[in-house]
Amino acid sequence: KRIISLIEDGVIDTDPWLSHQASYDDFIDEFPNWLKPETGIIKAVLHMN
Repeated sequence: KRIISLIEDGVIDTDPWLSHQASYDDFIDEFPNWLKPETGIIKAVLHMN
């Protein structure tokens, strides 16, 4: 609970944890690259717009 509260309050910035992001429309093209270890993905996020 404490960590979630710190994230919600902006005390802990989670943006650096997101190494790759893509829109829903771009996901099909991006996904094969995300599977390659050399891309260095930490956490990928798919934006559903």
